[in-house]
Amino acid sequence: MKHTNFRVYKNFELSGEAGFCLTKLYLPLIGIDSFALYNLLMTYDNKETYDIRTVLDSLNFNNDHFFQEALNKLNALSLVETYFDEEKGYYLYLKQPLAVESFLSNRLLVKFLTEKIGPVEVENITKNLNYKIRGYTDITKTFDEVYVKDFKEEVDPFAKLFFNKIKDNINIKGEKFDYLLFKMEFDENIIPSAVFDDPELKNKIINVAYTYDLNVQEMKQVIEDVVLQNNDLPLSKIGESAEKIYTLKAQSQNKKVQSRFVTKEPDAFVSSKQDDTLFELVNILENNSPKNILESLSGITASKTELRTLERLTSELGLARGVVNVLLYYVLNEKEGTMPSYNYFEKVANEWARKGVKDTKSALLHTKQLKEQPKGGAVKYTSKKTGVRPDWMDQYEEETEAKDKEKQKQEQEYFDNLSEEEKAKLEEKIKKVLGWCKWIKKLVKSFKNLRKIKK
Repeated sequence: MKHTNFRVYKNFELSGEAGFCLTKLYLPLIGIDSFALYNLLMTYDNKETYDIRTVLDSLNFNNDHFFQEALNKLNALSLVETYFDEEKGYYLYLKQPLAVESFLSNRLLVKFLTEKIGPVEVENITKNLNYKIRGYTDITKTFDEVYVKDFKEEVDPFAKLFFNKIKDNINIKGEKFDYLLFKMEFDENIIPSAVFDDPELKNKIINVAYTYDLNVQEMKQVIEDVVLQNNDLPLSKIGESAEKIYTLKAQSQNKKVQSRFVTKEPDAFVSSKQDDTLFELVNILENNSPKNILESLSGITASKTELRTLERLTSELGLARGVVNVLLYYVLNEKEGTMPSYNYFEKVANEWARKGVKDTKSALLHTKQLKEQPKGGAVKYTSKKTGVRPDWMDQYEEETEAKDKEKQKQEQEYFDNLSEEEKAKLEEKIKKVLGWCKWIKKLVKSFKNLRKIKK
């Protein structure tokens, strides 16, 4: 970070409903790191200056990168505002969590929370807000039963449009949404452009457009529908109208749209974009047999010898299916498509085991590290102390080179001796195998994306 000094400012105590809301509603969204940081910052004095290293020590963060990630999530959820001065350092303005009712009125936050804890748990929280007292008659006085208006009413042609507001404290830049173009879409005689200059209305429109991924034309339809149905523009109805248009949009495209909120950068405590890429690749590798992977990579039907090699990797070495598939992909890539013997796989697998590879994810991350090694630097499977290749590598490659050439010659002779009918059947099998090409492209792309994952 640019500076290690910081101060905090808070004008509330974290207790009662605020503490409940932070734990029950915000924690699933920000993760335990941001949750701990927020609670720690609440204990600091407004008048004192602190060093970020005290936070790292208190929360057992290895470096300031973890502090910055945790702080970023607090910024995103409007729990902390961050200011900076070159000489004084950072100023952290702590904001109070939304009340439960306000939180559940925010569609963006509810959608995010539902992804994390599920609709049933969200429904249970909502039920507690709608508690009904039975066996009693409600005799509570209304406002106009107690107070009378005897002052002159202010004349404001747009006041009616902003009567029904719900505070939305989640800030979205909305860089993809052209708000100026949106304003120009409306007829001045129907909805004056001055209406859209209201900061709360603007923030609401940008947030809703972001939440439901709506463009300018679709948001125009949202606003028009709200005005048509309510003869007004209550902020609380904008989200409802947007959800309907979002649903119709998905149905018209004949697909089920499901969006998720993930952090842009890798995060150890909540879902991130990189986690999705890695999860998708792990899922592919763990749900496809090594036979299918081999045939999709080689383009031909696997031989009995090759299948026996794959079977031994599981039965004798005890490797999980996903690890076998990563190992298979990596070795074939290194050997330029040539399938080596079991001994080669065994030695590579043992080398991986010594590096801590235990499951599909760790195998993928290990291959990522191997691919990122400089070409002129460390050589594959080198010793950290000596920096030389293992003794068996050169000898093995010399021994197998002649065998590989002989095998290719035999396979070519076998193909040449096939009848036309047999060749036709073989071509048909190859066509089926080629159906995996899409998977291969996806796999290669995923490996490239893995380069973005931080160690």
